[in-house]
Amino acid sequence: MDRQPTVMTVRLSTHRRLVGLLAGLVPVAAVLAMAPAASAAPKAKVDLVTSTVPAMHSGETAWVSTVWSTSATITDFTATMSATDGATVAYPAGRAFTSLYGSSSLAGDTQDFAAFKITVPYSASGSVTVSVSATWVDGSKGKPDSLTSTVIIPLSRYAGPSLTQVTTQVSVPRATPTWVQLRFTGSAPMLDGFRVSVTGPTGLAVVYPGDGSSSGLNGTTGLQGGVTDYAGIRLDAGKLTPGSYALRLTETFSRPDPTTETGTVTLVVA
Repeated sequence: MDRQPTVMTVRLSTHRRLVGLLAGLVPVAAVLAMAPAASAAPKAKVDLVTSTVPAMHSGETAWVSTVWSTSATITDFTATMSATDGATVAYPAGRAFTSLYGSSSLAGDTQDFAAFKITVPYSASGSVTVSVSATWVDGSKGKPDSLTSTVIIPLSRYAGPSLTQVTTQVSVPRATPTWVQLRFTGSAPMLDGFRVSVTGPTGLAVVYPGDGSSSGLNGTTGLQGGVTDYAGIRLDAGKLTPGSYALRLTETFSRPDPTTETGTVTLVVA
């Protein structure tokens, strides 16, 4: 009988401690329940910054750069283009698409450019509209995304010279028929169907490739603006005395209308 109150006191004390412990856990549970869930990463916002580019000439071929930006990291970026007014598009390294200069990925809040080559026919005027289709993978979500937009290329007519004749003098031995190169640099956007023929002094034999009546360019059939190429001819000066002679060059091409121009080259016979 004397020990019973002590037992009751211990049980009551234990009960109070449990109640106090549970009461202390309630605010923690409430805080955990009220804590907001972690916010999801925002979707990458990709923009084509370029809307128009510097003017080109009708008939010109040139590389065009388009600037791209993104708000978050993207990967596997590719873009394809198509153009109006008969203009044709090509991509770096002969691929079927273009990508960014640095890599196919772009970090958030940065910019990079994607290039393509466009050939504008002489018949085009005013401007050319380039339709752009881009695809990429959102770096944070791992999901593919895409964008379509346009770029405007203003056009102007070229009114300058057709070409620059680079070769001004050739030398051949009197004893041996010799092939020589006549070099030209295009000034107009494109000289289609470029051919050259040579008239010289009596006794000079001029032979063209394939025994034709004129010589074309070594690289292609047309001379593009800013590009240097050559036409080869064979000269037989066996009937000439050593000395210097004037050769008359006749160049024919289209720019786009059929055009004939002439030039002169000094022939030195040794």
